Amino acid sequence: MTNLLAAIIVTVSSWYGAECEGLPMANGRPFDPAAMTCASWDFPLGTRLKVEHGGKSVIVTVTDRGPAKRLYNKGRRLDLSRAAFQKLSPLSAGLIRVRLYKLPEKTDRIVTYEHREATRMGPRKN
Repeated sequence: MTNLLAAIIVTVSSWYGAECEGLPMANGRPFDPAAMTCASWDFPLGTRLKVEHGGKSVIVTVTDRGPAKRLYNKGRRLDLSRAAFQKLSPLSAGLIRVRLYKLPEKTDRIVTYEHREATRMGPRKN
C-alpha cells in the first residue's frame, strides 16, 4: 500500500513524564505519561499525528500545548508523552528527530472485509 500521507513537519521532539503526571493539560484532562499523547503549538487540540523515527512509528493525539516557547523558537516543535517516546527510542536519547504526518479526522474505524466461501455443514455429531 502506498503512503498517501505527506510529511508535514520534520522536527526535534523530546518527552515529558512523571513530573507532569496528573497536572491539567490544555484539553482540561489530567496528564497521563502512559497515554499516547503529545504537546504541540502547531496543531489544534484533538489532532491525531503519526510520528516516525528510525523506522518506527506511533499515533498520538495532541492534548496539550508545548514545548516551552523558548524551546519551540529553537526548533523543538513537539513533546511526546513518555509512552509514545519509548515506542520510538530509549528515553535516554532525550531528543530525537521525527517526521510528523497529520492524520485525516475520520480514521477511527478502519474496516476490512474478508470474503469466505460459505459451506454447508451437516448436523453436529456429539
